[in-house]
Amino acid sequence: MVRVVLFIMLALSFHSFGQDRQGYAIMILPSYRTAGLVSASATYAPGIMLQRDQTNFHLNAFAEYHINRKVSLKSDSYWFLNSPNEKTSDLQMLRSHFGMFYHFNKNYSSNWDLKLGVMPGMTYSRQTEILPTDAILRMKSFAPSVSVAVGFDYYVWKYFHFFSQVSYTNSTARGLYKGSQQMDELIFSAGLGFQIPTRSQK
Repeated sequence: MVRVVLFIMLALSFHSFGQDRQGYAIMILPSYRTAGLVSASATYAPGIMLQRDQTNFHLNAFAEYHINRKVSLKSDSYWFLNSPNEKTSDLQMLRSHFGMFYHFNKNYSSNWDLKLGVMPGMTYSRQTEILPTDAILRMKSFAPSVSVAVGFDYYVWKYFHFFSQVSYTNSTARGLYKGSQQMDELIFSAGLGFQIPTRSQK
């Protein structure tokens, strides 16, 4: 009996109750996705290059500020870690983007979040190229880039949430000895995110 009472008290500490017009008690879930929220995280993100048969693995880090329930600003970066493709053993690449997301769920009592964003940015890459004379060159490239992303998040507590995102990144490595090289990639990321509310909720 004591265990049942403790369980009920614990459940009540995480939820609040109200009444509908007929006088029945209804449970109201707390809303953790609020205006002024700052969220961030990092995760391991696989990617599929669209111009060649190659799979990459990245470290994805992001930071996001929710202006309101409709719009947020987000910084998204991908640092290339490795690839099963032997030709990329000396490849270094960093994609960094910053832009705006539109959020489709405007319900103040819901904690799920479906969003669509566009983020311009830059791609840095360094590759090793072998010349016809067998000389080795390490070529660097800075190129404009753009990322179009679809994300789905679910906020389960005041300080953390689960996130998932699919990003299409478009960029072209220029200035290489063998000519420009398309670096388009589809990148998948998911994990546990952390957030801090910066505005007091009335």
